This record gives sequence, C-alpha cells and structure tokens, in this order.
Amino acid sequence: MIPIKITKLRQSITDHQKKHITIESDINQLNNTIGEAKRKLDEASKQLGFKNRQLDENKRLVWDMSRELDKTLALQKQKERKKIIEERLETQPTFDDLVQKELTMILNELREMNFNLGDEVSYEELWTQYQKLIADRSVSRFSAIRVDAIGRYKDLLTSLIEKELDGGKVDLIEKRNLKLPIQNFLSNPHVKSDLNI
Repeated sequence: MIPIKITKLRQSITDHQKKHITIESDINQLNNTIGEAKRKLDEASKQLGFKNRQLDENKRLVWDMSRELDKTLALQKQKERKKIIEERLETQPTFDDLVQKELTMILNELREMNFNLGDEVSYEELWTQYQKLIADRSVSRFSAIRVDAIGRYKDLLTSLIEKELDGGKVDLIEKRNLKLPIQNFLSNPHVKSDLNI
C-alpha cells in the first residue's frame, strides 16, 4: 500500500506542479495585461491631458472671439445710432436759428407791450451786431459763452433725440425747454452788454 500511496503522492505533486506552472503562466499573462493596461492608461492619460489643454485653449479662443464680436457689434450699433442722431441733429433748428427767432420774439413782444423805456432797437441792428460778434474769430467772453450755450443746446437736443430712439415720447414742455440754453445765453450780462440789449 505504501507504493500506491507514494505513486499517488508523486502523481499529486506532478499535477500540482503542472497546475503551479499554469497558475504562474496565468499570473504572468495577467501581469502582462496589467502592464499593457497601465501603459495604455498612461498613454490615454497623456492624450486626455493634451485634449483637455486643447479644449481649454479652444474655449479661451471662443471666449475671446465672442467678446471681440460683442465689442464689434456694440461699436457698430453705437456708430449707427450716432449717425442717426447726427442726421436728426442736422434737421433740427441750429442754435443761431433759435437765437434769431428768440430775438425776433423779444422785439415783437416789446412792441406789443408798447413800453416807452430805453432806446428802440431794430431787429436788423440787433441781428447785424450778433452776426458781427460770431464772425469775430478771436477768443472773447462772448464767444466762450456762446460755445458753452451751443454745447448745452446740442446736449439737450441730443438727449431728446435719444429718448425718441429708445421709444420714449418728447412732450411739449421738453420741446419748449430747448429754448432755455438760448434764453440763458441772451440773459447773460456779458452777452447783453455785447449785443446792447
């Protein structure tokens, strides 16, 4: 019985050694597979990092181009709006047109009131004096006050045009208020002195 037991044990050892070789082979294959997977993972990680950097760069480029597009569109819209405002300003009475009307209106009102005070001033004399003062290109108190008043008139007129462009309505009081820079100009003591009014 011992020889059978020895034979069985030898057979068992041989079987286990073969199994051991098979297991080691499987382990080697799995280690190789793991190594290959790690190599592929490392390669995939590198590619993923590269693609993420490309994506970030592309996002930045799209963001920059979108901002540039927005700026360009806003600038274009602003230029178009400015052009519309300029065109509308050109169709409105000029500062000097309103000064002329205001001077005419003042003289007409004074004639209607029939005051016998001070010297009588004709429209022609007044308008000629005004034309002479604006034709003088030297810097004077009159010209500085006039430039300021023209700026105020243009600013007020521009704001009303913008209000209309934005869908608002310009009422009668706002239109009447366009005369205020002209009336303030004519009421200035230096202007009154220079025009002799």
